[in-house]
Amino acid sequence: MDDHSSGKGTEAHRSKWPGRLCELAEILAITVAIALAVKLFVIDAVHVPSASMEKTLQAGDFILVNKLIYGPRTPLFMPVTGRRIPSLRCPSPVFPRVNDVLVFSFPDDSAGTHPTYVKRLIGLPGDTVEIRDGTVIVNGTARMRAAHARWPSRPPLDYGPVVVPRRGDVLDLRTDPPEHWEPLVRREGHSVMRTSAGKFSIDGREAQQYRLEEDHYFVLGDNIDNSSDSRSWGFVPFDHILGQAMFVYWSRDSSGNVRWKRLGTLVR
Repeated sequence: MDDHSSGKGTEAHRSKWPGRLCELAEILAITVAIALAVKLFVIDAVHVPSASMEKTLQAGDFILVNKLIYGPRTPLFMPVTGRRIPSLRCPSPVFPRVNDVLVFSFPDDSAGTHPTYVKRLIGLPGDTVEIRDGTVIVNGTARMRAAHARWPSRPPLDYGPVVVPRRGDVLDLRTDPPEHWEPLVRREGHSVMRTSAGKFSIDGREAQQYRLEEDHYFVLGDNIDNSSDSRSWGFVPFDHILGQAMFVYWSRDSSGNVRWKRLGTLVR
């Protein structure tokens, strides 16, 4: 009797394993799905590779990004292939404001890798931005000076003035230089071609005008003399913005040493 009962117990124990494995697989799948959802829509981690945002951020900082603040959105590019896909953003009562430190997908990436950039928002849609003698001027008012320049002896870089494009602006393809409007149209996900007659077509249809679908933003690095930003590659469309930088959660210098004092530093 004892041997028979023991055999039944072992058999029952074995029969439970498939069910337990299914439970574990289900828990794992749910955990992975939640983690992916949090990364896509709520919060993400980004590495700062350069000194363009000194002294706010340093090369080697790792920051957390609030992806809810401007409204979470679905991915703009297909994973692996890097091809652009239709994206949806949930509405939010909060819009990007001047001096926000934005995290965004690089808008001008012909290689298809779509790196993530971190810069400070200087000009809103419709603003006029220029730089004179190292001073950033927005709508005629001085906003900031290049106080964090790495090479203060370098001659100041004058720039502009430029008007930041906004949703609804109409571009005239007949009179405006293509180098001004073509990047804007392409960054909104459209193809541009020149016809044999010297005219332009958008998505295969001949066009003389184009109405912008997105608000655009002008961004600068705090280390203005050592930064690749809107001065060199143009404006950031709203749909490229991933979120706002929150704080430094980890930091290492070029030698691999941990910068303990930077951990928890708020990004302002």
